[in-house]
Amino acid sequence: MRNQSLGQILQRVAVVIGLILVVGIVLRLLVGILTPVVPGPLMHDLAAGWAMLYQIVSPAMPPIMAVALLAAIWWVVLGRWR
Repeated sequence: MRNQSLGQILQRVAVVIGLILVVGIVLRLLVGILTPVVPGPLMHDLAAGWAMLYQIVSPAMPPIMAVALLAAIWWVVLGRWR
């Protein structure tokens, strides 16, 4: 087991944060691309579907995010020990 420097740990943390940002940007770009292309009623239905999906998934989001954070922390710590 070799020790990693603080820079390598910070690099792993930056990768996790960067992935979260990329997912958010991609979702916003998809909405921006679909809005002018998709007809109004269909876009309304898509927005209603996303709202319904969010309503269904939102009660489970805190535990899901907790597991994701634990996995990210585990990934950083595991990388330190390798």
